[in-house]
Formats: sequence, structure tokens, C-alpha cells
Amino acid sequence: MKKERINIGFIINFSYLSWIGGFNYFINFFNCLNLNKKKIKITIFTDHIFSKSEKKKFKNVKIIQNSLFSREQRLGRILSKLRIFFFKRDYILDSFFKDKIDLLSHSGYLGSRSAIPSLPIIWDFQEIHNPSLFSFKDRVLRKFNTFMCSVHANKVILPGFHSLRDYKKIIKKKNNNAVILSQPAFIKKFNLISKKFILDKFKIYKNKFFFLPNQFWLHKNHFVVLKAVKYARDKYRKDLCIISSGLTYDRRFPKHFENIKKYIHKNELFKHFIILNTIKFNDLLNLMYHSIALINPSKSEGWSNTVEQGKSLEKIIVLSKIPSHIEQNPKKSFFFNCDDHKKLAEILIKCMKNHNLNETNNYQRIIKNKKIKALKFANSYLNIVEKILIKKKLLF
Repeated sequence: MKKERINIGFIINFSYLSWIGGFNYFINFFNCLNLNKKKIKITIFTDHIFSKSEKKKFKNVKIIQNSLFSREQRLGRILSKLRIFFFKRDYILDSFFKDKIDLLSHSGYLGSRSAIPSLPIIWDFQEIHNPSLFSFKDRVLRKFNTFMCSVHANKVILPGFHSLRDYKKIIKKKNNNAVILSQPAFIKKFNLISKKFILDKFKIYKNKFFFLPNQFWLHKNHFVVLKAVKYARDKYRKDLCIISSGLTYDRRFPKHFENIKKYIHKNELFKHFIILNTIKFNDLLNLMYHSIALINPSKSEGWSNTVEQGKSLEKIIVLSKIPSHIEQNPKKSFFFNCDDHKKLAEILIKCMKNHNLNETNNYQRIIKNKKIKALKFANSYLNIVEKILIKKKLLF
């Protein structure tokens, strides 16, 4: 069967504010795919009504709402997994997706006998690298999900070769169904505003600043940055300024953000570590663009959006020395061990000394180059999808 466009489905059953990183991932992903919209059609399945602002973030997509995809209906999700486990397909989902999509992507497995091919993504293997962040139950469930993906998905997307090594450790198969798909940030032409305007907007009075756009979750490791700022202020210079934005609630460690605020208060770091909470994406890009450098101190990442966005904007990036960051390999990068706040302080001071206030990146070149990379990515993804459909004899 020859198709003019392949209809690919995605389940997005969370709100923007509940997982900003995931939402931004899909926005970026769809922007890449829309560069090849003559061949790809996108359908989103959700359990709730997207707000007007959320809808605006998705261009050229069809949205279908149905309670089948509710995260609250735990029993329904369990029964679906059991049907796939015992019968190798979920006939309810198969019936629903029939004639709506050709393939389900990034959204779990549908069964080895399903009429609809599935291409899930495993974002990371934090349970291996940071087991203390997960209960025994969660570790078991994550391992079970990986095993089921290896059996009941047509292919599994992994963000990098570091994840492939972890995947092989868990499923212990020589021949696996993994594909590596490392998505570049596709930064479309955004509203570039002056540094003075963006600093005035957020009442920031430091002309030189670093930017740390990570959610305030325990594994994101903000404390090493706070310790580095305190160390640098006490030992070297008092004008170091970090601007940090992101969701302030960690559902697994609800008191984490309070502990961050207590540390700032106790050590009088108000002028040195400024928290903006969640901000608009255009403001985030402008803060990135005008910063001395970006920081990602995370103890574990699947594939960092911050790093890819920083690479796209040709920024200096200061990174924790973890496998995913090393694999992402920004040209302008400095690495430090996750808990070495003194080394981090030295790097930040060095960046400040070498920074030129008049230094700007070529905005037009950035936009042009990243569009070329995004189109190449979209074609790579389409190639994976077409191979799955051909193997299932759904595309000739």
C-alpha cells in the first residue's frame, strides 16, 4: 500500500506545567517533523482538553480526546498491560486506533500481535544510576516496562549509545530492537529582545549572569551549584550570579525546593542565585542567548534539552560529567564531577573572566543551520518509521 502521508500517533496525557521538559520535547519534535509535513501527519491522543496556550504550541496536528488515555484510571491501564502480556495485543486499543493512525510513537507498546505498530521511547534509566530516587516498586515497574518494550514493541527509541548500554544490561539480548534517535533542538525564529529588556522584565540587576534552566528536582543537582556560588563568593569574587528557572515541585521529594530556599536564606545568596520559577519559552531562549554560559549539573539525564538548546544557540555550556552529557559533546563545554563544587566554582569564574560583554552570536546563522539539522533529523525518524511499516507489510 502506497500512502501519500504516514499518520503517526502520540499520546500526550499530561499538562504543560506537570512536565515542562516533556512538553517542550514534543513541541520541538513536531516542529522538526513539520519540516517534512508532505510525508507525515501527526495525531495527538489525550485524556484532557488542552488550554488555548497549550494548543498554540502544537502546529499542524490533529487532537483526539478520549478517556482511554487517562492517567487517573489505573485499573484500565493495568488491564491493558495484562491483555498485552497474555494475548500479545490489546483489542480495545487496536479497535480504537484502527483507521486513525498507521503507527503509535513515543507512547508505549501495543503488543507483538497488534495490528498497529508501536515505537515507544525510553527516556532514561535513572533507576540504574540513581536507585535511591526510586522505591523498590518503582524500580521493578520500570524494569518490567523495559522488558515489555523489548518484547512487544516493533522498535524502541533510545536517546543515545549510553542508554543502549543500559538497555542491553537489562534485557540481556544480543539482538535487540533498539534504535538510537538523538533529537537536536530545532529553534525556530524567535523574538530576540535586548539584554536590558529581558533583565528589566525579571528585575535582574546583574549584567553578567549564568543560566540554569532545570526543574527543581532532586536529581537535577541544584545544590552543587549553590555550594559553588557560596564558595566563589567567599573565596574569589562577590559578583557571581546564577539565574535559575523551572518547575519548583518534585513529587517524589516534596520538601526539596524548601531545602533549596533554606540554603539560600541561611547563606545569604539572594543576589547570587535568582529563582524565576516557570517562564515562557521565548523568555527562556532570550536568557540563554544573553547569558555568559548555561549550566546543567544533573546527576542523570537521558538526553538534555538544555544542552541541545545551548548547542543550537552556540553557547558555552558547563556540564556535570555524566555519560549523556559527554555523548552530547557540545563544542563549547566545560565538565566537572557531579559533587565537585570547587571545580565548578573555578569554571564559572574562568568563564566570567573570559566573557566579553559585547559578544553576540550570529542569530540568522543559528536559525538557518539548525533548520538544516532538524530536517535531517526528521528524515532519519521517517526512515525508521517506514522500515517498521514495510516489515509489517503496511507500506510497499
